[in-house]
Amino acid sequence: MSISPQIHSIREATLTVSASDSRENYADYRCDGTADEVAIQAAIDALPATGGTVTLLEGNYTLADEINPVSNLTLIISGGAIIKFVNGATPTDHIDAQVDTYHWLIYGTGLSNVVILNYGILNANDANVANWPEGISLHSCTNCYIHAGRYEDCHGGVSIFDCTFCTIEHAYSDDCLTAVVWCEGCEHCYFNNIYQKDGFEVLDFNGYSEHCIATNIFGENVSEQVLDINASPNNIFRDIHSFGTSVESIFVYGAAGIR
Repeated sequence: MSISPQIHSIREATLTVSASDSRENYADYRCDGTADEVAIQAAIDALPATGGTVTLLEGNYTLADEINPVSNLTLIISGGAIIKFVNGATPTDHIDAQVDTYHWLIYGTGLSNVVILNYGILNANDANVANWPEGISLHSCTNCYIHAGRYEDCHGGVSIFDCTFCTIEHAYSDDCLTAVVWCEGCEHCYFNNIYQKDGFEVLDFNGYSEHCIATNIFGENVSEQVLDINASPNNIFRDIHSFGTSVESIFVYGAAGIR
């Protein structure tokens, strides 16, 4: 049985968003360089319930708060687009079970059939935004696909919690302070081609994630393990690679039935 969700075709309803410095002269929504999430969210919310596509054109997008996807959305972040929290931003707080506070550039919960194609750069501005700013997070979502892209100055890249039948692939960072991809409490998810250089670790399985597949996981000079498996049994891992001064390839704790 395949656990990788079908990648959706580009949907009929299509809107474009341009940055304040985009070369493109025309778009359905144009940002002004301050709180650009307002224009981006307006485009997303303007789509019909049946779904559609929002494309962010090349340019610099400055956010004061997070972007919230909706079900049946295809969000395309074009090459040459950079999405970044403004210095001193105070985005929406998300507090986990350990009472740690997180902020995400893109955050969705309770969604289905979401596609995020990031060909640009997500920069959470970790040096100038408090409480662990990160890239993308999905909570309790199903049948979603993330072409994760590149992350700069992020505490973490992509995190998914309690999700099913989701795919994350093609994620890259050279400075994430935690994992490039974090998976917690998920089932039947697929991870492919995840790379971290000179950061902390690459892929972290936590909180009883089961029946998932991870392949082509690469760590170069990471300070901890390439793959961290914590209380997550019955998963399949293939082609885990450690280069340079990485501490170790795989760390396993409380995880039976892994292959």
